[in-house]
Amino acid sequence: MAKEVHDFLYRGDIDPRQTVTGSGGWTSGLFAGRWLRAFRAGQGVVCAYQYGAIGPDVAMMIGAGAAVQRGVGPQAPYKGAPVFVVSSDAGIAYSLFELDTAAKYKIPVVAVIYNNNSWGMWPSAVGSARSMHMYLFQENLRYDKMAEGLGARGEYVQTPEELREALKRSYQAATKESASTLINVQALKEFTSGKDYPPGIALPPEPGVGAFAH
Repeated sequence: MAKEVHDFLYRGDIDPRQTVTGSGGWTSGLFAGRWLRAFRAGQGVVCAYQYGAIGPDVAMMIGAGAAVQRGVGPQAPYKGAPVFVVSSDAGIAYSLFELDTAAKYKIPVVAVIYNNNSWGMWPSAVGSARSMHMYLFQENLRYDKMAEGLGARGEYVQTPEELREALKRSYQAATKESASTLINVQALKEFTSGKDYPPGIALPPEPGVGAFAH
């Protein structure tokens, strides 16, 4: 998922220096940090920096989006451009309603949400069946439909090909209509397991734009 975002923002027709990006959701942010890039000052926001916070991602990027919309400071050459954020189902659960703010003030945010039906630390509960239920969400929740109820666009994707097309549509809607979009990327929780899909999560992924702590 993060690679598709990388290729769309940095290997297509968009100026690689343009788009301000953020990442969070803990597990999703750790992986996304390896693919998101900062080619200039003020282009990258590591939403979970230092404290490993889960949930501020969308809200923080709306703040960054306001600066871009107004062309403040280093955002002046890219005034009016949309911003992107990569987060998770856990992350968006904390800040989904912020899409109301984005719609209200026409701050175009494209939120790419990794929906794997679980908290990223679920593998730690594998040996305790009694506690597993605490790590699981309802399966295939439609965060995209929830976003539509708040005035944003919603996209639901299950394949890389579908994601590529959703990114194009979302970017066009952001640039032409100042519309925000939540792309609900349906996945499987098993991909988080280092045992099943090595090497798993590396903490912290630094140096680089994805560094969580120093």
